[in-house]
Amino acid sequence: NHLKTMTKESDYLDLVLTLDPEVYNTEHEFHLSLRANINALLINLNCIPDYLSHVLYYSLALNLSNSTKIEPKKISLYSVKIKLLDSSIPNKQELLKLLDELTLNDDFDFLRALVNHSKHRYTITPKVTYNMQKSNDDIYELKFENFTYDKKTYPAKNVNEFINSEYNRQSMLMINIGNNIDSIVQCMLTKN
Repeated sequence: NHLKTMTKESDYLDLVLTLDPEVYNTEHEFHLSLRANINALLINLNCIPDYLSHVLYYSLALNLSNSTKIEPKKISLYSVKIKLLDSSIPNKQELLKLLDELTLNDDFDFLRALVNHSKHRYTITPKVTYNMQKSNDDIYELKFENFTYDKKTYPAKNVNEFINSEYNRQSMLMINIGNNIDSIVQCMLTKN
């Protein structure tokens, strides 16, 4: 609704200057829903390694051997990688390389810090501004301010650029990881 009612640049200026409670409330709801959707997307991107750890654990049958078994509440990508390293699973090196590529990355580190800071301290909400020199959807400028988590300071980032980049990076890696898991499982099945 917000995007449909904003048809010209001056409409955004009116938002700043308005005394109309209905306009103010509509703008507040827009900001609130925007932040909630961004936060939900970030949480989901951050959960991918957790989901992946279970996919790996069960699809590679790590749960069937006493030497690779993990307590259900302790299944994580880290614990699965350790068991995978010690396992006799064939052709695992490429998979381990892809898992490192997923998690040993500056953008993933930023994502983890941002989500964990928001979970355990306070939510880092994107700052929303309007650039009157642009038009249509480009008028919105969303930015995460810099923050510190676990004694490391993270720089400010453009929200759209970060989310698109990290989503695309993880999407491609998940396809490659899935194909690699499929290849390993096929090898395991033909070996037996």
